[in-house]
Amino acid sequence: MAPPRPVDATTTFLWQVGMATVLKLLLLPSYHSTDLEVHRNWLAITRSLPLSDWYSPSSPGSNPSPWTLDYPPFFAYFQLLLSSAAFAVDPFITHLHLGIDYKSSSVIFFQRCSVILADSLLFAGAYLVSRRMSGPARWTLWMLILWSPRLIIVDHMHFQYNGFLLGWIHRFMGLCHAYWAPNVWVFYILLDKLLSFVLRRLGFEISLPAASFTGGLVGDSSPFAVLPQGQSFPY
Repeated sequence: MAPPRPVDATTTFLWQVGMATVLKLLLLPSYHSTDLEVHRNWLAITRSLPLSDWYSPSSPGSNPSPWTLDYPPFFAYFQLLLSSAAFAVDPFITHLHLGIDYKSSSVIFFQRCSVILADSLLFAGAYLVSRRMSGPARWTLWMLILWSPRLIIVDHMHFQYNGFLLGWIHRFMGLCHAYWAPNVWVFYILLDKLLSFVLRRLGFEISLPAASFTGGLVGDSSPFAVLPQGQSFPY
């Protein structure tokens, strides 16, 4: 009797992708944050308003929602692409006025599924990066990316498109920068929060920032209370 043939890496990777996708499908009806409404409004903005008004402040005549479009143009065009499919599924999803706080199952399932489909770019990036790795290193990379609890919770419960954006960076800018840069900023933010807490307890007057790291509204002040604001660059 001939010994069983070893399973090649591509087949194993596709099995991992399939199982991760099933888990995400099971999370379709789970908790979601206000970010789901934020992104729904961005679909409405990009479909209903001319390009020149996409980044205009909210107003009853243009965008009546408080959730302004505050992501770079690349992501805005991605929302424009999704808005055509959303309109075909349910026109209320992309309605600038009637779609505000729309709670239908169609909007929830459409947006959840759009994140799952967008993760294909993350999977492609992980596969391309891992092709020249050895077996153990390849498995470790797949587990860190495909089964990342952070991405599963933030993207497929809380609701965002971090996997899609990380996949884009993996593909075109390299894995090391894409994986470590966000984590460095997390520690920088936590250090700032810790320092502000300690200094306030010691009697120093520390003004807390008006802008939030997790809110959908845009603030004009620095989001850091103690540490300096990071340098931003035009895109």
